[in-house]
Amino acid sequence: MTRSGNGPLLFWLLLLLLTPAAVNADSEELEIDADHWEVDGREGISIYEGNVVIRHKELLIQADRAVFTEREPGVFEKAEMTGSPVTLVITPEDGPRTEGEAEFMRYRFEDEVLLMEGTARLKRPRQTLSAESIEYTIPGERIRAQRGEDDEGRVRTRFERGEDSEQQGGGA
Repeated sequence: MTRSGNGPLLFWLLLLLLTPAAVNADSEELEIDADHWEVDGREGISIYEGNVVIRHKELLIQADRAVFTEREPGVFEKAEMTGSPVTLVITPEDGPRTEGEAEFMRYRFEDEVLLMEGTARLKRPRQTLSAESIEYTIPGERIRAQRGEDDEGRVRTRFERGEDSEQQGGGA
């Protein structure tokens, strides 16, 4: 009996333990697709690069690069994404679809808070929000936005007219 026969099995078991697909036992599934993956098991960091697509609960994020940090093995604390831009789509079962983009996004798994920074834009039905920084708490749909410290720009919200208003003869 040789030890080399267990090598492939140990490799796949280790890979399974380090793969973020498990997230944690009591949460929804996490799925990540990318061109390249690198993991540092000791530091609890996984790096995905190239056409990164992340699906978690009702959230879909596309980025150039994503770095996942584990709080403990198999339990993710946060994901930090960069891109030109990073895009997101949130499709809740019982609410409006939300789309957004920014140069940088950070998602905290525990409380489902999404921070968008760098020319951030969030679009909901009949409303578009633009700011240097947007914080979106997905449960409860709480949104906070602010301008950057060095930026003269301000938070801008644009409300669009709905079809109902136009059909009722509301003026322009």
